[in-house]
Amino acid sequence: MSDLEHDPTAPPIDPAPPPPQGPPLRPVGEAERIRALDVLRGFAIFGIFMVNIQFFCLPFMHAWGGPALADAAMNERLAQTVIKVFFEFKFISIFSLLFGIGLAMQLKRAEEAGRPFIPVYLRRMFVLAFFGLAHAIGLWYGDILFLYAVIGTAFLALVRLRVKTLVMLTAVFLLISVVMAGSCGSIQVFMIQAQAAESAGAEPSGTEADDAENVGTEDAAAADETAEPADEPDDEPDEEAEPLRGWAALKASQGDPMRDVWVEGEILAYRDGPFLDALAFRIPSYMFAMLAAAFGYGWAVLAMFCLGAALLKSGFFGPEGHAWQKRLCAGGLVVGLPLEVLVGVLSWLNEHQVNFAGVGIHVLHGLGAFALCLGYVGTITLLVNAGVLRPLFAGLAAVGRLALSNYLTQTIVATTLMYWYGLGWFNELSRPRMMLLVVGVYVVQIMVSLLWIRVFRFGPFEWLWRSLTYMRPQPLLRANHHRPGS
Repeated sequence: MSDLEHDPTAPPIDPAPPPPQGPPLRPVGEAERIRALDVLRGFAIFGIFMVNIQFFCLPFMHAWGGPALADAAMNERLAQTVIKVFFEFKFISIFSLLFGIGLAMQLKRAEEAGRPFIPVYLRRMFVLAFFGLAHAIGLWYGDILFLYAVIGTAFLALVRLRVKTLVMLTAVFLLISVVMAGSCGSIQVFMIQAQAAESAGAEPSGTEADDAENVGTEDAAAADETAEPADEPDDEPDEEAEPLRGWAALKASQGDPMRDVWVEGEILAYRDGPFLDALAFRIPSYMFAMLAAAFGYGWAVLAMFCLGAALLKSGFFGPEGHAWQKRLCAGGLVVGLPLEVLVGVLSWLNEHQVNFAGVGIHVLHGLGAFALCLGYVGTITLLVNAGVLRPLFAGLAAVGRLALSNYLTQTIVATTLMYWYGLGWFNELSRPRMMLLVVGVYVVQIMVSLLWIRVFRFGPFEWLWRSLTYMRPQPLLRANHHRPGS
């Protein structure tokens, strides 16, 4: 050993410093926000509500449209056509695209900070899945959050791919969505036709029925002469039979939401309650929605995740993406809008029937909605970056910054108006009135959101989501509201 090691007056040798680490992961700050994304998110929240309002207000199958619309009033059919052409599948696609963008942004920030990303992201998806299940089971079967959590977790394996690969996967997943939706629709048509043929075959023809009734007529008459008189049934019952409720209606419908007994039971459950009767219909309706996602639009959601990540990596939302913004605006509107108008006309002519023509229209609808969605994204991004319509976009951006809270608030408001624990308006509003209700609620959401972000950094559900994700309470108040007397 050296003399230095034995010298008690020698200064201690400091251990090697740990490798430098970046700052801890945290939510996106004010300066890091891309304004066009906030505006698009607020725009999507409005369009999603315009589609969802039908499922808040109407029985499950009537909300989809279908044959019930064929005999509906003209204004009802026109309103449904407007929703189909301009809103259906477009805004959920925008929201899905933004979700993919958010994942790509989080990964980029984690890599720049030198921090592990996967544990934080998995916690984020777990919390979102919990929110989604609570939303679906407790309030409304049309939840999208749980599906986003599942697909978002799977998308973790793709988010690091190059732009060209992500664009190719977008096309592949969209094609899968269209093919599976068309296949499932065709199977449904075959099943309906088989049931109709079976029902027709079970009914005896008029001649056979008459012969059967005439057999032994003379013997029956003779027996009547000697038999004791029986009580004659009333020609008409004293009162109509009580409609089946809850699980009894569900069992009688054999799980088919197109049967009248299902529709009647569903109306009673949501309009009159109680909770268990409503739950009896909410659970199978949610299962149908999840099956539709697995064999149809869920693949379109994954496609939009991929496209969102590709757009962010390519610089689409910055100044360098101006040319592509113009291409998306022009191409999306020129291709998507005529296709969707054609879908509306063909649906009208087909009287919204579930047949092979309807399957073809649905496939065309998927392609047209994708194109028009891109047209919306390109148009909004161009306008925001051009600095026009500032008051309108300020309101949309405020709603977009509180997207999760506004999405869940729409459910709370709508179910309170429609369900038994509120005003009980279920199945009473026409579609034109539903659309007016959406506009009214959304205007209130804009005003509340503008006031909220002046004081708070996050919406209430955003704050809870982030606090659980980062496993520590996030500061909720803005800095200037922490000072005494502010």
